[in-house]
Amino acid sequence: MQSSRALRSGFLAFLSVAFLYRIYASPGHEDPSLRIAIATSSLDGLNGDAQIEAGVADFRFHIDWPLLSADDACLMDVPVAAMCLQASGLRLGTMRPAGLMAFVYRPGSFNPLLLYKHAAPFTIDNPKYARYLGLSIGESHGLFIATRMLAGKVVDTNAPAYGAWFSPLNADLSFLALTTIEAAETGGPGWYDVGLPRTHRVFGALSASSAGRYWSVAAAAAGSAAFPGRDACACRIEARAALGRFSLAGEASALGGLWHGPDGYEGSPALNAHAEIHYARRFLSATIGYRYLNASTQAIQDISLSEKALDDAIPTGSSSTSKYTASLETRGTWGLARVSSHLTDAMADKPDGIELDTRIEPELLPWLTIASSWRALDGHAVRFDMLAHAGFAGRLSMSVDAGLRYVPEGTLAKGGISCSLRPSSWSASVSILSDGWIRMDHDWHKFLEYALRLEASLP
Repeated sequence: MQSSRALRSGFLAFLSVAFLYRIYASPGHEDPSLRIAIATSSLDGLNGDAQIEAGVADFRFHIDWPLLSADDACLMDVPVAAMCLQASGLRLGTMRPAGLMAFVYRPGSFNPLLLYKHAAPFTIDNPKYARYLGLSIGESHGLFIATRMLAGKVVDTNAPAYGAWFSPLNADLSFLALTTIEAAETGGPGWYDVGLPRTHRVFGALSASSAGRYWSVAAAAAGSAAFPGRDACACRIEARAALGRFSLAGEASALGGLWHGPDGYEGSPALNAHAEIHYARRFLSATIGYRYLNASTQAIQDISLSEKALDDAIPTGSSSTSKYTASLETRGTWGLARVSSHLTDAMADKPDGIELDTRIEPELLPWLTIASSWRALDGHAVRFDMLAHAGFAGRLSMSVDAGLRYVPEGTLAKGGISCSLRPSSWSASVSILSDGWIRMDHDWHKFLEYALRLEASLP
């Protein structure tokens, strides 16, 4: 029954692709473009992607039909499909938080959130990898509903988020408010496995940004209240500037209380600060950076417990980490060379770490790339990788990859070869790849993946 329903859903989705293409191709619309890709693999089964773009409209569809292995026979599992649609004032399907909404979900994110202006709180995301599903109506203001997707594209209906936003002045100012209601959970048989009551959370947030010719800055603040539960707040600032050949970037965020995102995520650091300086000229570029993290922890069984349980929680300290980064890249008549390093100075009985990566692209062999990666903890080497890639481009192209990994337990290897035929509007490729890193003393041919991929585009 599930298989037949999934097949019908996939068939109807592909019909919708053709229907939308017919609409977009009608008079009065911008010329649409259609891209379709179908791939099959001995490990992942069958998957397909389709995308239609016409002006501001964007429709994407993805289907996965994984394999099941039973008694050495390959059986097809139930297919899983997802889609998204973006048009003027509308976003539907798989999405990801953007701008101020991304700050509310992950206030301590390591990536810039506020400097890239997004009037709407969500933007569509690749259906293959998306983690959220929802509906957003409006551009500078509007309403939305969103929830997360679990493994297997299963929709989590326990804690959907509902809200509204307002972003005047070309998104230089943004306001939003949302609420979530988390379903109650029953406890287990043991005294330690307590149940969780139904929890209502309310969020409010605002952001402001400004920019000049050589600089930009953005800041945001948010607060949340839980019933039952504790209140929490968060703030963040991001800035960039250019001074001749130098560019500077940085961000900092801080949390007050134990921040609980609308999707239930509790892993944002209590304090996150990052600064980076980049220098570039014609044949040379260099970057140095520093990041500080403080992830305070509390002995709280779950922040959805009763108010008394939260008040009785005892702080257990914090875990602080400093990370220093540096990179240097040169490019000349002989080719390209890049080296980057990371030094992690951890506290609270955590190991210190060192990372060193290199990359070389010789001009005499433009089809060759050589790279290495070394990792150490507390002064002891834990991993060393040597990687090589050879690529020959053209209408008929080929690429070969090979790698060796040295770890205390032994030597691992991986590799692959792929060939592609690329005429004007379609392409076909076949590949044989190792399924990750393989121990040299294993029966390696059992860990190979065979794949075929077909792509076409119109016009």
